[in-house]
Amino acid sequence: MKKIKFNQILDLVFWSIIIIMTFIELYNGGLKNINISDFQIINFQEITAPQYITIVLSIFFVILVSAIFSMFRVFYLTIIYFGIKIANKKYNKERIEKVDLKNDNYYRDILPKYSPAVLSYVDDFKINKEDIVATLLMLELKGKIKIKDDSIVLLDDTIENLEENEIYILNKVKENNLKDINILEYASIVRNDALKKGLLQEKQGVKKNIKRRIIINIIIYLFVLIVFSMIPNFLVIASDSATMILGFILLMILFAFLVFMPYSTIVYISHYKMLNTLDPYIRNDEGKMINLKLEGLRKYLVDFSKIEEKTKEQLILWEEYLVYSVILGINTKVIEEVYNKIK
Repeated sequence: MKKIKFNQILDLVFWSIIIIMTFIELYNGGLKNINISDFQIINFQEITAPQYITIVLSIFFVILVSAIFSMFRVFYLTIIYFGIKIANKKYNKERIEKVDLKNDNYYRDILPKYSPAVLSYVDDFKINKEDIVATLLMLELKGKIKIKDDSIVLLDDTIENLEENEIYILNKVKENNLKDINILEYASIVRNDALKKGLLQEKQGVKKNIKRRIIINIIIYLFVLIVFSMIPNFLVIASDSATMILGFILLMILFAFLVFMPYSTIVYISHYKMLNTLDPYIRNDEGKMINLKLEGLRKYLVDFSKIEEKTKEQLILWEEYLVYSVILGINTKVIEEVYNKIK
């Protein structure tokens, strides 16, 4: 499976926003009013180690509590984030197999029955710019177009033996309109081609998965609620301040969990249901076999061909292997070289 860094970038952006907004709220909520001279009354040379630890824990506790309450002002972002994140993870896990994560077998043959975009979709259920590039390369191999240094020229507009997604790209070349490709529309056409080729089947048990998640979350929520209700009794009998501070910290964490979880669960269920409504398909047995071959082909190309160094001019020599290196995300050089011609 191609390594997609978009989610990592999205996570980094989200948490950067959350941290910045939390510090802004925390600062406006009271930190800006702290006067460092207030601490000068403490003679740190005379206090004992336990007292010093108590002071540090007290300061940490105050900042933590303030930060938690500050986050309540942006908690809706956190709720949406965790709900969507968990739903995406569950949705993708239902599509991914062990071979997608680790494959030790090689496969050397081409797969002439399927277009590059269909193979790419079966590989990772995504359609990106590399799939457009791979389709253009395949159309050139079939004598339909010519990718020149400064343009892409139509040679033959007949559509015999072409899949619908290839016809879509060919028509865009014919209309000199490649820049206006609608990636969502194209992805839908590719998905339909994969269905026609008998590589996908509709996922079963979505409602059952949702009910299971609701039941599990209710059980977790009740357990946390019981623990939360027991902590005040524990604090009453606590014998030292350090234990009380740790107890209060745990109390605040559980309180935040009890507040966030119901809303996050609602977001999770809504997003998971939406994902399965928009694209409810997974690989069938034939699709799994094709995916296994693709992963074997990826390993073969990476380990033996050095195909990541090849250029578009070597298409005649490498033919389908160069196309596969594009859809598998191995040769980024060709992807940028060709995609820049249609920007």
